[in-house]
Amino acid sequence: MVVVLTKIKTMKDILELRVILKEQWSNIIETFNSHLSEKFSELFFMSYKDYTEKMQTQERTKILSPIFNGILLKIMGPFGLIRIELNGCDLSFKSTILENKITLSLSNKWTGNGYAKTSWHLLIKLDVDDYGKVISSFACLVPLENCVSKWTEPNTDSNFSSLVFNNEDYEKILLIQGDLVRKSKQIHQVLL
Repeated sequence: MVVVLTKIKTMKDILELRVILKEQWSNIIETFNSHLSEKFSELFFMSYKDYTEKMQTQERTKILSPIFNGILLKIMGPFGLIRIELNGCDLSFKSTILENKITLSLSNKWTGNGYAKTSWHLLIKLDVDDYGKVISSFACLVPLENCVSKWTEPNTDSNFSSLVFNNEDYEKILLIQGDLVRKSKQIHQVLL
């Protein structure tokens, strides 16, 4: 009975978080864009375009991800979303712990270290222009323990793993921003 009540409370928390994120998404993006355009050159002593000119996607993600997370937490903090950095998890909303993945990759997969830390994932894709401005985005909440799709085993060369969603998991993905399209056996994210 306790497990059932916990799952019901968790789902209630997740649905509440989803509604708040949907309501705040444009504010999050606008604040990020404004902050980056005003502060990047001040911090790095050159423009985002010049600084990232020859960088690969994962290198650019490492730069922008902490900035985006800071903006996300600044806006969502008053609603109860907090950073926890506990056992490899990233965020907490009420009693629910989440792993947060942000990528600038427009591919169909997510990158991580393959270790399940918590079921709920907040997945964010950002399409940025040459100046670091977000021009489109995708965000969703997913309970991986209920999905057919799983993280692959970590690659022995890099310790990275990947996650691609199978069509069977379509109904389990809770959209915040963007859309989903089923293609052959996999779900593709559409940034809006």
